[in-house]
Amino acid sequence: MSKVIGTGETVTDFIIRNGKPEDMVCGGSCYNSMISIGRCGVEACFVGEVGDDKLGLRTRQMLEDNGVSADYLVMTKGKKSQLSLAFLNERNDAEYVFYKDHASDIFPTTLPQPERGDVLLYGSFFAINPIIHPALSDYVGKAKEKGCIVYYDVNFRTSHMADRDAVMPHVIDNLGKATIVKGSDEDFFNIFGLSDTTDIYNRIRKYCPTLIITRGSREVSLITPTLRKDYAVGKTKVVSTVGAGDNFNAGIVCGLIANGADVAATAELPEQTWDRLIATATQFAQEVCGTTRNYISTDSGRRFRNANIR
Repeated sequence: MSKVIGTGETVTDFIIRNGKPEDMVCGGSCYNSMISIGRCGVEACFVGEVGDDKLGLRTRQMLEDNGVSADYLVMTKGKKSQLSLAFLNERNDAEYVFYKDHASDIFPTTLPQPERGDVLLYGSFFAINPIIHPALSDYVGKAKEKGCIVYYDVNFRTSHMADRDAVMPHVIDNLGKATIVKGSDEDFFNIFGLSDTTDIYNRIRKYCPTLIITRGSREVSLITPTLRKDYAVGKTKVVSTVGAGDNFNAGIVCGLIANGADVAATAELPEQTWDRLIATATQFAQEVCGTTRNYISTDSGRRFRNANIR
């Protein structure tokens, strides 16, 4: 079976509700996805960096405990692991304050070898960080040449707006290397100032033929060269939205692996396959919304594994 290569930043999330810490969770956008992917029994490895402190050791152990290879996680001597404070508002949406130094970030030099049929998952500010992007872009390009499915989650937060013009060339580069682009309606408004689905797709399809747009508790839109469909999202009790989008990604990626998707055929997947992928992704996201954890439960991962992984 093919593997998933995930690369991104690592943080320790402190969940704050009503001004008080409620939970402390290993996190990072791609990192959250990879923990859930590992719990689903999919072969996976994570590429990234942590400090050589207690938080870094905890972050590494979490990967290993959930079946994700940490062979490509660099523990930088003398560096402090990064922190994120997620303040939950009255709707339990997270408003973030980050404690990190992007200028000191590195992209590992020892990397997993991508193979045809693998999925490479990346995104967020990590993917457009000017310090990291040249080396990352080179690796993603080589992975695409090898026949990997490249899944790019835009995840462009409002807090990054001041850097938009400077990093826009990196955004465009990532879009051009992607097999599948996923982003929220807020992401695309922040980047392009667009909110209409057709307008967004007309902009994205110049670079990538397959687009997924999420809208929080509202519908998910899928647009490919052969299919356009909106998926209703059922109501769920929201405890925290931290990790919801990351686990949506995990559901899509696990579905792609389970269905043996090939990069050449991804843009023409049949409707019933996309129905299954979006259903799994929505299920994963909703489960995480009902907890302060950043990943699906081990029981949910086991159920997916028993039903899909042979």
